[in-house]
Amino acid sequence: MGLLSKLLGRGNSRKGVRAGVPPSATFSFSDRFVNIPGYDMFGQFDHSPNRRFFLVWRDSYGSSSDGVTETIQGRYMLFDGERAVCDLRMARPNDGKVSDTGVFILNDWGGRSDLSGTFYAFRPDGPEILHQDYQANLYNNGLARDGNVLTIFDLQAGKEYSRWRAESGWPEGYEFSEDGSRVSLTVRGIGKFAYSLDGAFLDRQAWFDAGIASGQMQIIASLLRETGDVPNADKLRKAIGGIDAALANPRNSDSRTQAYALRLKAECYDKLGALTEALANYDAALSKDSKIGAKRRAAQIRKVLSKES
Repeated sequence: MGLLSKLLGRGNSRKGVRAGVPPSATFSFSDRFVNIPGYDMFGQFDHSPNRRFFLVWRDSYGSSSDGVTETIQGRYMLFDGERAVCDLRMARPNDGKVSDTGVFILNDWGGRSDLSGTFYAFRPDGPEILHQDYQANLYNNGLARDGNVLTIFDLQAGKEYSRWRAESGWPEGYEFSEDGSRVSLTVRGIGKFAYSLDGAFLDRQAWFDAGIASGQMQIIASLLRETGDVPNADKLRKAIGGIDAALANPRNSDSRTQAYALRLKAECYDKLGALTEALANYDAALSKDSKIGAKRRAAQIRKVLSKES
């Protein structure tokens, strides 16, 4: 599930919420984690783009003593510079993001065995702006997701702005434009591509071209469906080059994936009218997986070529 938030919240300054805690903190960073000894806090983190605010969170964990295991609730903190302005508990905080104003969001992953989660948005000193429950696991924030349904919240108004499915699939990350009029989704292995906040795919052609060139097989399959009876020779040739790159990638070494890629390559040649090359790739696909769905077309082409010879 993906939850995107337009971080428009306003925040006034804040008071620390833990009595007897040092007024400033020392941070020790690793790649994805930070250790804050003065607050007995270790967790993942996010900085606001202007680097003023710093959000850190820690998931729940089990602590064993005398044979009894206790679940320790998750915790999250917000810092303004070195000063803690919020230190609170949540069942399973994850995927935090913080804005330049100090407004921040978190996904609560809920029970470890449940298919559920809750998206939260907070003001800098801790009060909740809104929350939304989902009957789905929340994957990431940038803010987040529902299968590949993305939900955008306007945190200034405290309400949902829009909800839509991203054609480019499940993104790895999200980035809003400075004017807040669009959001770019990061697609693994391809790049970033912009949508309007209402879900119009502004960079569809760029995504399509990049996916074809890099051998993204689902995108190439879409190209073949959209081509119909009027093939785009240039795009089909680029797709063949992309498929060759995909076939050479060790991640695609299993026989089923190889068979699917070879069938797509055969279909590209088929659309181009290059029947000899098409048959060779249909046969290669069938040698990898006899149930790949190419027997009938391979037999038809073989019959045509035998009449021509």
